[in-house]
Amino acid sequence: MNVSDWIQLLVGIITGCSALISIYISVKTLKQNSQMIEDNTRPNIIIYKDVIDINSPMEYLVIKNIGNSLAHIISITSDDNKLAKLNKTYSQIPNALEKLSNSNLAPQQVFKIPIKTADVDFSEIDFEIFYCSNVKNYREMFTINIKQDHGIKFTKQYIQNNDLRVISNTLQELIKRIT
Repeated sequence: MNVSDWIQLLVGIITGCSALISIYISVKTLKQNSQMIEDNTRPNIIIYKDVIDINSPMEYLVIKNIGNSLAHIISITSDDNKLAKLNKTYSQIPNALEKLSNSNLAPQQVFKIPIKTADVDFSEIDFEIFYCSNVKNYREMFTINIKQDHGIKFTKQYIQNNDLRVISNTLQELIKRIT
């Protein structure tokens, strides 16, 4: 073998290695892009506690699809003993969670279930939700601090007339949520 044959062999090896590296980088990029597309288009259900304070605070367990596609809820489970304690005033919590099983939640759709946390002897409750899209199944776990806002005083302007007070408190709550 002469020098030109060795050079051609070396160039062939370098070209082959470059082609393999290019293929590897392309496959890796495609996988990352696929993951990014899924993350941006998948359903994403969250569960949290919210308080609406118009005349007196009203607490809600909120189940919301913050994703960009339809979610089919397979099941939502929680500790039945704790739900029963949140259930003193509102008897529909377990029934509402059961009815949400095998239902659909559109993007940005929200379900609010009234709860009452003032007299409970625990501060956290766990939820597990199974849901799916057309392609993939998801499982989320949430631990909600139900006493997260106890002791926080929201100040409002005082209005003498009761009807005006309701309107004023409603508008102040809307402003608080927008800002």
